[in-house]
Amino acid sequence: MNSTHFRLPMFKLNGIWFPEYFSVENVKKAMKWTPMDDDIIVATYPKCGTTWVQSIVWFIQHKDLDSLPPITDFMFKHFLDKQDINVIDAIKQPRHVKTHFPYYLNNINCNAKYITVYRDPKDVCISFYHFCRNIFNLKDEKYTFDEFFENFNEGYVPYADFFNHVQSWYEHKDDENVLFLEYEKMTRNIYETVMDIAEFISTNEVDYAKLLQRDSCLLHKIVEKTSFGEMKKSYTHLIDMNSNVAKNFNGFFRNGKVGDWKNYLNENQRDIIDEKLKQLKSFTHM
Repeated sequence: MNSTHFRLPMFKLNGIWFPEYFSVENVKKAMKWTPMDDDIIVATYPKCGTTWVQSIVWFIQHKDLDSLPPITDFMFKHFLDKQDINVIDAIKQPRHVKTHFPYYLNNINCNAKYITVYRDPKDVCISFYHFCRNIFNLKDEKYTFDEFFENFNEGYVPYADFFNHVQSWYEHKDDENVLFLEYEKMTRNIYETVMDIAEFISTNEVDYAKLLQRDSCLLHKIVEKTSFGEMKKSYTHLIDMNSNVAKNFNGFFRNGKVGDWKNYLNENQRDIIDEKLKQLKSFTHM
C-alpha cells in the first residue's frame, strides 16, 4: 500500500483486513464456526444490501408485520465475524447469521443456505466511504473520498478487495445452497426477489413461497416493510440517536440509491473500477 495514503485502523488475518475494534479471537473462531443444517447465512461484501436481505429473510420466516427485529440484532448479535460464537449459537431457530467473509473463509455446511448479493462496485465504493467515516469516527478528520478511493482500489479497506470477494462467491452461484442476488435487480423488481428468497429458504416443513403465493397481501406488506425508506424511518424510532449505536446506524442507512457514484467519481476513477469490473466479468462470465 502507498504509505502516503491515510491508514484505517485495521489488522490483517488470513489475507483479509478487519477493523481493529474487532476481536482477533472472535474472528478466528468465526472462521472455524460451522452453521447448523437449517441456518441461513447472509454473506455479502459490506454495503451490498446485507441488512435489506436480513430484513426480508426475517419477515418471511416470522410473518410478524406488526413489529421489527431490533436493529442492534442485525448490527451486532447476528454478526458472525464480530460476535462471540456463544451468542451466535444461542440465537433461536429459525435463525439467520450475517458475515462479510469471502466464500473461502467460511466453514461451509453444504446443508445450510447462503445468500450473497452483488452490487455495482462504484456504488459500493461511495457507500463504503461514508460507512467507514462513521465506524472509524473520522467525521472530524481529514479523510477525503479521493484518499478512500485509493484504499478501496488497493483493497486496503475492511474485508479487502471487492472483486476477489465477489469472485469467490460467484464461482459457487450454481451450488444448490447458494443464492446469488444482484442489488440493482432487487431495486427494479423487489417482488420477484422476495419470492426468490422465499423459495430458496423454504424447507420440508414450510414452503414460504407457496405461503406468499396464496397471500399476496402478505407479500405486499413484506415488500413495504423492507423498503429502504420504511426501514430507515421505523428503525430511527427504535434507536437513541445520541447513543453509540446511532453512529453505526447512520452508516447502515444512508440512501440505498443506484447510481449515486455519479455524484462522486471522476472520469479516471470510474474508468479504473470499470476496467476491473470488465476483467472480473471476463474471468467469471458474469
